[in-house]
Amino acid sequence: MISRREFLRGGAVAGLASTLPAGQVIAASESRPSVAFDAVCDTRYEEGDLFLRSVSDSAYRVHGLEIDPGSIMPVISAAVADRHPIAGLTTDAALLLAEQLATAEGYQLTYKGTHKHVSTNQVEHELLLDKEWYHNIQAPLTDAGSTWPEIIAKLVPTLITDKAGVQTQKISSSGQRNLDSPGHLVSWILRPA
Repeated sequence: MISRREFLRGGAVAGLASTLPAGQVIAASESRPSVAFDAVCDTRYEEGDLFLRSVSDSAYRVHGLEIDPGSIMPVISAAVADRHPIAGLTTDAALLLAEQLATAEGYQLTYKGTHKHVSTNQVEHELLLDKEWYHNIQAPLTDAGSTWPEIIAKLVPTLITDKAGVQTQKISSSGQRNLDSPGHLVSWILRPA
């Protein structure tokens, strides 16, 4: 019988394989252990819905946020109680609250991506990644257009366990801005220290 951990690990590898180049990425993903994590997204926006649908394949629990950024507080409390890493695609306000709650419990922000529309059909992604991941995600993210949250969601399970050094990388891509989009969202990972 296959364990939940093996099942999640296989899903993460398959998800990455469907969007990222083979070779290094798949080999790196297979060598990393699967970790149960909670995922949070702002489902008021299409980007949040896309992220939620994609990350739900590998997350232990997924949570959609309401209008009030404070609705993230019980989600963070539950994840911290279980000592799970937490990944999200939210507004800056929700990240600020999440980071304040989690860092008080010994968590640290280990990944942050800023995704902003610089025009009605251009998205700029500023990601805190090591060079290996930047090289592997640049083409899929550039080609993703408006489905960029799916690419970020498929990258998250591997970044949860990645301890490599990081630097900020910028990637621009075309992508139509939805009318209800805030024009600026952040993806992030908080992990126990």
